[in-house]
Amino acid sequence: MRYILILLVGLNFNCKEKDCCVQFPDPFTDIPKNQYYDIEIFSKEHLAIYSSWKFVKSEGGFHGGGYGTDFQELLIKPFGIWGIVRSDSLVSSGKIVVSGDKGSVKLNFIPERAEDRNRFNLLLDNERYVTIKSDTLILEAPCCDRYTEIFIKK
Repeated sequence: MRYILILLVGLNFNCKEKDCCVQFPDPFTDIPKNQYYDIEIFSKEHLAIYSSWKFVKSEGGFHGGGYGTDFQELLIKPFGIWGIVRSDSLVSSGKIVVSGDKGSVKLNFIPERAEDRNRFNLLLDNERYVTIKSDTLILEAPCCDRYTEIFIKK
């Protein structure tokens, strides 16, 4: 054990200030742009959805109080790829299915792994209308007793 610690400390001294000796691949970045679609799925009015979004709160549900956070960040990148981050780790990802018109765009979040549907509240009832206001993303439930999530751009 002592030799491993000495080795790690020695490697640290070889690092330059701006460099890191060990770089871990970002699994979300590694998902190719054309994983699900070959062309853009959003209209120009909704391209601002592509960003990293910090979860702020949820509202609604049967009791009206929303739910406690089960993730910290929602990542969305071209072409319709989403990821859920918890504790700085990508824990789920998948594709976005868009329906509706320019006035009211509805999103469905489809997980890559079917078992993920039961792991996150966002995916349990994955149908949401999208509203983007400046640095705020609102994913609004289409009907009563369902949840609405609010995010801010990170």
